[in-house]
Amino acid sequence: MSESPSEETAAELFDCYIQDLQSAGKKAELVQASGVTSLEDLAQKLGCDVAQLHKTVCLNYKDEQGRKLVAVVVPATGRVDMAKVANALGVNPKGMKSAQPDFITEQTGFVPGGIPPIGFDPSARLLDSRTLAHETIFAGGGNNLNSYTKMDPKLLIELYPDTIQGNFLQES
Repeated sequence: MSESPSEETAAELFDCYIQDLQSAGKKAELVQASGVTSLEDLAQKLGCDVAQLHKTVCLNYKDEQGRKLVAVVVPATGRVDMAKVANALGVNPKGMKSAQPDFITEQTGFVPGGIPPIGFDPSARLLDSRTLAHETIFAGGGNNLNSYTKMDPKLLIELYPDTIQGNFLQES
């Protein structure tokens, strides 16, 4: 496997990726917000509702070919239900684990805490169906942890047609 790009290079590549999407007429951009202390604070700085804030949770499991990265895009206020993700992928729920930071960076080029919902190719990408209720979401913006990807969530389905949609959150 080739080496993953440096964190700085990955941020530059992601910025170029977003610019290419914009040039193609896609609704995606990087926006900035710094010094945030809570989701409410972040939503206020971004000018959106907390419900529009999303995160990309990275999980992994092993099969005959090795470790597989799974990216799950969910509302930022929710917790991923690993059993639901495993069931959607047809793998043993006991084998689904939170991905370790080094594996995430190796596989995506991004540091945990800023994983965008687009711009890298996991073994599987899942999208919580609640996400599509919004015209615009804000999620990780790559390695600049003050950047956020502002996008139409339908772009995920357009860019990655094999995205699995469903309910992937733990019930309260």
